[in-house]
Amino acid sequence: MKKLNAYKIIGFIFIVSGVLFNEWTINQLLNYETILFSSVKSLFIISFQLISILIGYFLYRNGKVAFQNILLLCISLLIFVVLLEITLSMPFAQDLESSTPIWIPKKHKDITRQINKAHEATSAKNKFGFNDSNHNLIKEEGKRIAILGDSFIWGDAVPDSVIWTKKLEKKFVDNGYDVEILNWGLSGWSTLDQFQFLKEDGISFNFDYLIFSFVNNDPVMDSSYHKRLIHNSGFLYKKIIKPIEYIFPNTVSFCLDLTNNFLSSYSDHGYLNWLNNNVYSEKNLKKYSRLLQNIKHFCDKNEIKFLFVMTPENHNPIIEEYFNKIIVLFNQNQIPYLNLFPMVESELKDYSYRELWANPADGHPGNLVTTVYSNSVYNFFMENDL
Repeated sequence: MKKLNAYKIIGFIFIVSGVLFNEWTINQLLNYETILFSSVKSLFIISFQLISILIGYFLYRNGKVAFQNILLLCISLLIFVVLLEITLSMPFAQDLESSTPIWIPKKHKDITRQINKAHEATSAKNKFGFNDSNHNLIKEEGKRIAILGDSFIWGDAVPDSVIWTKKLEKKFVDNGYDVEILNWGLSGWSTLDQFQFLKEDGISFNFDYLIFSFVNNDPVMDSSYHKRLIHNSGFLYKKIIKPIEYIFPNTVSFCLDLTNNFLSSYSDHGYLNWLNNNVYSEKNLKKYSRLLQNIKHFCDKNEIKFLFVMTPENHNPIIEEYFNKIIVLFNQNQIPYLNLFPMVESELKDYSYRELWANPADGHPGNLVTTVYSNSVYNFFMENDL
């Protein structure tokens, strides 16, 4: 019997690995749920299996020659990646002005991560995970405004001093008013989530006025989220991509951004596709209208003075289109609202969308935009003797 050599053994291992590599095996071995949509998950698994089996087959059949060719291919690929990493680190390859950049360097993405780490430290001490101190149920003196929202209120990608609710509270205090803001916001929260918190916990706090901070993705009435090829909290990123990212940060960022942009253009992936196909679908908006009815009934029953404040991240006309669809529902359900799009457009129309970002890598509202928010809401309170 002919003795197996090392190349055949390695080839056999690759073939077996390709056959065994599947979602069930991953979850059994790592006890970790992958955060990938089914079509993408299947594509990744099948691609990995085919590559592994093909490598194993050639090693098993051709031995040393196949090994040398595969090694040469790997070295060539490594040289290409090193050159690409060097090129992407050059200033000319980094577009920091376009409002629709092809890719964003990892060092800029890390700005958001570092800012959010500081918020997470505060949130860890808050009973509800808010980026705020723990407030007593009753404010003995002065007035109290509760503001419900999502990442705009939590402060995603901006320091505390830039969050518009913090600015609003400071503006009240600087003008001699004893006003306390309850900063009730969590990243990813929808109006449905906010209302659920209000009914279960928020109602226990003695506030004088309630604001729902509305963002154009807030009408989502299910647990869906926009599709991306790679999610930072998923198995694929944590176990495979992230280790490579430490060595080639720009190359990984470039490849992921390029792929996600491509999928957004030619498939149902991406934020805008999710908004158009899910959040602003006729079926979902009907559900949202019913939610607004429930909010109106609950607030009237509990004698809560409330207001929806519509906060656009910039003056892009598409945001106004989304807002107009919601304004129809507000009017139908007699929901009081303040639309800040006209204010943002009027005061910041000379700035590009990118200039209004929280930082070079994050499209959340930056300092200029949140100043418009806080000033507009403050003026609203003053003009209406609230």
